[in-house]
Amino acid sequence: MTGYRRSTMVMPFDDADHIFKCAKRLKKPLRWESIPKNNSASEHCRRLECRVESDGGIRRGVFFRIIVYPGSLTRLTFQLETEQANGRSRATLYRFELNPPRPHTNKLYGPNDVNGLFIDAGLPHEHVFYDSLNSDGSLRKRCDEQGRIVDNPPADFATALVYVCRRINMINGSDVPSPGDQGLLL
Repeated sequence: MTGYRRSTMVMPFDDADHIFKCAKRLKKPLRWESIPKNNSASEHCRRLECRVESDGGIRRGVFFRIIVYPGSLTRLTFQLETEQANGRSRATLYRFELNPPRPHTNKLYGPNDVNGLFIDAGLPHEHVFYDSLNSDGSLRKRCDEQGRIVDNPPADFATALVYVCRRINMINGSDVPSPGDQGLLL
């Protein structure tokens, strides 16, 4: 039974905590690519995705992803993801959304200040796995369900990148190139 439990859990809390807190570096190459937005042939997002490393070692694959949406350098999503224990999927340990197009409603669990919180569209917010733990302190299958409104949010791509890198202890975030123009990307 122990082997079964280990293979179905997202990951141990200590692993997630270490990944979130340790000093991390983005592995090169750091390149933007154009991807279809919701399978649209005419609208494309820009995405940068790379592996993450640490001097202290990280026991599983860790990835950093940025998505910049069409027509704007202020509609952004940043994520810190890690491979789950099964190695076939990823868990999001951290997500920051600047000017999201849709509202977000938190689930009815977690700390009182986020339990059931409704976040309007356009309101910058972040999701940190610490707010989505089970009652026993273990990680939920979806460890990014609970969002928090960000006070004094960043205003653009550059300040959002600095904010996120500070939050997740990414030491070489300044290496990320500008995503460029966000008109229709073909």
